[in-house]
Amino acid sequence: MYLQKEPNVLVRVVGQAPLAATVYHLQNLRCNLCGEVFTAEAPPGVGTEKYDATACSMLALLKYGSGLPFYRMESLQESLEIPLPASTQWEVVATGAAGMQPALEELIRQAAQGEVLHNDDTPMPVLGLEREGDREARDPPERKGVFTSGVVATQAGRRVALFFTGHRHAGENLAAVLARRAQALAPPIQMCDALTRNLPKLPTKLEVIVSHCLAHARRRFVEVVGPLRPRFYPGPADHPHADAGDAGICSETGLDDRGAGQRNRLGRISTGATRATVGGSTSP
Repeated sequence: MYLQKEPNVLVRVVGQAPLAATVYHLQNLRCNLCGEVFTAEAPPGVGTEKYDATACSMLALLKYGSGLPFYRMESLQESLEIPLPASTQWEVVATGAAGMQPALEELIRQAAQGEVLHNDDTPMPVLGLEREGDREARDPPERKGVFTSGVVATQAGRRVALFFTGHRHAGENLAAVLARRAQALAPPIQMCDALTRNLPKLPTKLEVIVSHCLAHARRRFVEVVGPLRPRFYPGPADHPHADAGDAGICSETGLDDRGAGQRNRLGRISTGATRATVGGSTSP
């Protein structure tokens, strides 16, 4: 008999609650003379915090990484007889977020150095930010709407995703990110739709190369081609409408060194679409 180099692997999977809890019963002794109560010491390694760092991390990952709302987490934990109210979950995550602030600042700095930056926003009701009493804390103070802006920066095959929730629009949040960009770098490419609030107001020393979203542009052609094509657009509008999807496919394969033909085709599609749009009655 001799020992094999590779062991045999045996796997057993068990289910458990996302957050487990251990209950310790500590004995209490009361003095008959003075009435003071003496409690037994906790076992070694228990710690002083009710919710340790792993509980905070798991709540944050489930909420912001996997999209599991706090109220659904509350229902799940209650069904497993480990109650965890949604308000408590928020308090735990908010407390732990302070320790992660340096990591967030570094992510913002890394995103500012990106070669391509995508940004957009969406309304995000937050009652604490919508109260009239918080008007002085608003930025800008006259704005009442609350938005969540997403900024995704790509560089050297890596992606950094940032989310900002507050009264600022996507363009304003992007401007705050680009304020940390190294001055020696070339202007980055900004990818967004043509909504004006997505464009940052930058100082003269900072600039971006704006590249609007092709999918949003195609929607306009679809709206034009549909009801108006029989009378006013017998042919030219069909060209960008039909080829927009092909351009989206070619834009990915065109990045490869082997996709020279795809890049040329993408250029022909873009040129043809421009000619058809500007030329009016010119055929594609």
